[in-house]
Amino acid sequence: MAKQIWKFPIPITGEKIELTMPEGSEILHIAAQYDVGVLWALVDSDPEKIDVVRTFHIFGTGHDISPGLIYVGTWLVADGTFVWHLFEEEG
Repeated sequence: MAKQIWKFPIPITGEKIELTMPEGSEILHIAAQYDVGVLWALVDSDPEKIDVVRTFHIFGTGHDISPGLIYVGTWLVADGTFVWHLFEEEG
């Protein structure tokens, strides 16, 4: 089946968030789009592909980072006033 690039907005609703993505999605890039954090991923577009919930943590610069998290990317909003760093839980 073909692959596609999908966009997933990153809600700033707290330190821990969950995103539902097709299994095996490969994160390509994170950036701000219209002052909203967005994660782009390469996904298998097969409609029978199983969706999985992936858990991420958002930290501001200078915040303590919990062990066991994998760095994903950084984005800036409000003309660089806020800098957010996204980490994913292992496994």
